[in-house]
Amino acid sequence: MIKKVLSIVAVSAAVVCFSCCSGDGGKVSNNGIFGELPAVADDYNQKCIDLLNNLQNSESKEEALKQLMIQSKQLDSMATVNFKAVIDTWADKAFPTEVAEGVPFKIISDFKYNPDRSKDDRLYFRAEIERTAKTGMGEGEYRLNHARVMFVDKDGNPLCTTNETLMYTLEEDWKKSSEPGSKSEVFTDIVFSKWNAEWLSKAAKFYIADSETDFYKLAKDTTKNAEKAYKQYIKDLGQQLTDKFK
Repeated sequence: MIKKVLSIVAVSAAVVCFSCCSGDGGKVSNNGIFGELPAVADDYNQKCIDLLNNLQNSESKEEALKQLMIQSKQLDSMATVNFKAVIDTWADKAFPTEVAEGVPFKIISDFKYNPDRSKDDRLYFRAEIERTAKTGMGEGEYRLNHARVMFVDKDGNPLCTTNETLMYTLEEDWKKSSEPGSKSEVFTDIVFSKWNAEWLSKAAKFYIADSETDFYKLAKDTTKNAEKAYKQYIKDLGQQLTDKFK
């Protein structure tokens, strides 16, 4: 039980190591397409970090667990309220969306928040596209699994990638689903946290790019490296806490 509880704290607090990884070291702003949400996520995780530091100074395991249960519950409740306050303003909001040159799509409707798929801090967004060329595995056909969603800033510079990109046909006749003029819905998801808060606060648009381009790979590698370091920090911190309170 102790290990389980402490691992939860470690997950929340581990983002501290990424304060130097997000963007160019600047502050999280409210000027991007997601408004205040990146800052809300950043603030929540900072409070989790402060809680962790206080727990490390506890005189006993019992006192640490008592404060953990009380304060983490308060933080979670406050974060839920603050997240909801921002997300509720997205009901009819269309987020700017662009398709990279070479990807044979035309935007029918920009990305919008999709509450049906979203759960906890993993937020899904949905858009609709129309093919401008045939997609498939044949010679000269564009491979659909190469299309991936990422974010760019106001100057078009790559920031970070989303977690996954899913596409489903909107055509009743499946045989026409890969033909020019056919339409599909696109889903993608994001987890807002401290390590990506600055990037997301600078995001100016959703950008559907080709995963084989250097432009996308740069954002993908940046995101992947940050996530990898994040997981390692969680592992190390979890072990440290477990050793201290066992």
